[in-house]
Amino acid sequence: MKFVYSIFAIAILLSSVACSETKEEETERSEIEKILDKSNGGNLSQEDLERLIEIAGEGEATSEFINDEANFKITFPVTGVEESTSILIIDDEELEVFHYTANMQGKDHVNLAYKLDYLYLNNIEGEDAIKALFNEQRDYLLSATNAKLEFEKVIEKNNAPGRHLYLTIDDSNIKTHYKMYYKEGIFYSVTVVTKEGNLFNKASSRFFESFEILD
Repeated sequence: MKFVYSIFAIAILLSSVACSETKEEETERSEIEKILDKSNGGNLSQEDLERLIEIAGEGEATSEFINDEANFKITFPVTGVEESTSILIIDDEELEVFHYTANMQGKDHVNLAYKLDYLYLNNIEGEDAIKALFNEQRDYLLSATNAKLEFEKVIEKNNAPGRHLYLTIDDSNIKTHYKMYYKEGIFYSVTVVTKEGNLFNKASSRFFESFEILD
């Protein structure tokens, strides 16, 4: 794979990051300085350049959404997020599902897609009822996408019960991390679609971590 990025353009991009730094950012800045020192001596390797591009990509523009009505906030690690709705029929009742979607296929990005869905449900009470809700949603996903369940874990966020699923879609190299939560009559799902070998990356982690259920 050839890289046509200018090392000086990357350095300028990195220098535009805000001055306030976490320990992780300080470590990355030190790493950048060491790589740039190597470049001045003509010793820059392709691995060094790949690392610079990776760090530079983490400074890309983001899109934050705060929804006071649905009680959540989230930050997409990309721009161009589309908002839409669809109708889901459950027990002969039409429910409106709200979508925030960023499709990155065909773009130079670490993941293929990011998505947040939510819908209003009748208030569900009790651990067994909420567990049944998550199980039904899991089974629907597996059936609708012809997916294989690779991993499942009970999770929690902001005092809301949740479930984390990791799926392989239709025997392909397409992988999906799917986290769903339920709180006070609202069902949320947060999804990252990526490729095999790229399951755990900073963009995915930051996207999931940015999701908060507001009080």
